[in-house]
Amino acid sequence: MSQAPTQASHAGQRFSLYHTEGREDSLRQWMAPYADMFAGRGRVLDVGCGPGLFLDLLRERGVEAHGIDLDADMVARCRARGHSADVGDARDRAGLGGPWGGIHLGHVVEHMDGPAAVALLEACAGALEPGGLLVVRTPNWANDQVRGGGFWLDHTHVRPYPLELLERVLADIGMVVGERGHEPTGWQDIFVAARKPEAVRPAATDALGEVREAVAAGRFDEAVCVAAHAAAAAPAQDGPWLLLALSLRLSGRLVDAADAVERALTVRESPEALMELLRVSLAAGGVDAASMALEAIEARYPDWAEAARGEVAATAAAPR
Repeated sequence: MSQAPTQASHAGQRFSLYHTEGREDSLRQWMAPYADMFAGRGRVLDVGCGPGLFLDLLRERGVEAHGIDLDADMVARCRARGHSADVGDARDRAGLGGPWGGIHLGHVVEHMDGPAAVALLEACAGALEPGGLLVVRTPNWANDQVRGGGFWLDHTHVRPYPLELLERVLADIGMVVGERGHEPTGWQDIFVAARKPEAVRPAATDALGEVREAVAAGRFDEAVCVAAHAAAAAPAQDGPWLLLALSLRLSGRLVDAADAVERALTVRESPEALMELLRVSLAAGGVDAASMALEAIEARYPDWAEAARGEVAATAAAPR
C-alpha cells in the first residue's frame, strides 16, 4: 500500500499517521522509479524532502541533490544522513535557487490550496534549467481508499489535485507534459513528469515556425507548450492566442482550444480568429457555435465566406 509521508508542513510528522519510521524499505521501493527519472539530469532539488529518503535514492544513482522542507526537524534528519538540506518555502521563487536539472515534488501540492499550489508549480518551472524535469506526485482522489478517508489521515492535507488538473496547470505555465498516470499498485497515486522546453521564443512570428514543425512531426504537446509561452509573453496580441488555439485543436483539447480562440477574439476580432472558432466548433460537434461563426464571417468578412462554407461542407462529408 503506497501511503505518503508528510513532507510539507511544520512538525507534520508529529501528528500524521504516515510516519516513516519502520517503513523505510517499502518507501524506498515505492519511490525508486521516480529517482530513476532523474539519473543524468544534473543537480536535482527535492521539495518537501522529509527525512531524506528520496535524497538517499538520488545519491545512490550518482545524482547531486539538495532538499528543502518547512519542517526544521526533517531538515535536521536529512543533514544527519549526510545530505545538503535547508529549511525553506518552495513557493518563494528566490528561495528555490537553481537553475536545477530536475525538481521533485513528492506529495507536496495536496498540502496547499489552489493558488498556493499554482504558485509553487510556477516557481518550480522558473527554477528549472532549459530541458529540466519536474516530477509531481500526489494522492489519487478517484481511489476508493483515498476518497473514503485515507486522504484525511494527514491533518495537513488541504485538497486533492486530479491528474487532469495538474496536466492543465503544467501546460498553461509552459511545461511539456510527458509521462503521467496512476501508479499500478497501492492507492494508485498520481504522477506527472513535465519538461521545461529547451528554448522558447515569445514572439508569435518566431513561434509560428516552431509550432508548424512540431505539428508536422506529431509533437502536439510541444506545439502547445511553445504557443502557450508565446501567448503568455504577449497576452495583448491575438496572434499567439490563435497559435495556441490551433495547437490545442490539433492535439484534441477542444475545450481549451475554444478558450484560446475566445481570448484572441477578446483582443481583436479578425477573420482568422472566426475561422479558427469555426474549425474548433466543427471539430467539437458544436452546431450552434459553428453556425454563429459562419454567419459572422459571411456578414463581416465576405471574402472569407467561401472558405468558411468549404470547411463546413468538408466536415459534413467526412466519415464519422
